Amino acid sequence: MQHAAPDDVFSALTSRHRLVDISHHFLSEKGERAVPWRKTRLIPLLLVCREDDFVAYLLERALRQHHHSCSVLNIENQPGPVSIPTSASAPLPSEKENAPEICLLPLTSPGSTLAIPHNKLLMAVPTSLPGVRLAYHHLAQLAEQQSHLTVNIIMLDARSEKQGERYF
Repeated sequence: MQHAAPDDVFSALTSRHRLVDISHHFLSEKGERAVPWRKTRLIPLLLVCREDDFVAYLLERALRQHHHSCSVLNIENQPGPVSIPTSASAPLPSEKENAPEICLLPLTSPGSTLAIPHNKLLMAVPTSLPGVRLAYHHLAQLAEQQSHLTVNIIMLDARSEKQGERYF
């Protein structure tokens, strides 16, 4: 068993005392309200093109029908005229309300997903050759930068389940 050098022990003690001295700058006061979005599960939805952001609002509606509180936060762009803004006009939770369980984040850039703490990703892919090619390109970019990621694919505009499977 190795013992710590006296300098290491002194350094550890002074560091601990320094933390106590400055803790009032970063520790919450007793009774202070916690951040309401802390327990919200952020789910990035990677889109091939901006016009597909309607998928986020359809998913939000489906989740609400299954009794999940959900919200869409369109951080890259404003909803376009094609969008179905079910929650776009919904107010953010007040201090007395709870934040939603799930927050869907429609994004068009694989790099944007790296700024969000997550381990799951939804990917909306058009049922077309160009759409699938771009989706594979996005997946390759993500694989280079992030190793442990579960990706769920949503095939858009498939006329049948068979067509969706074929493009998948």
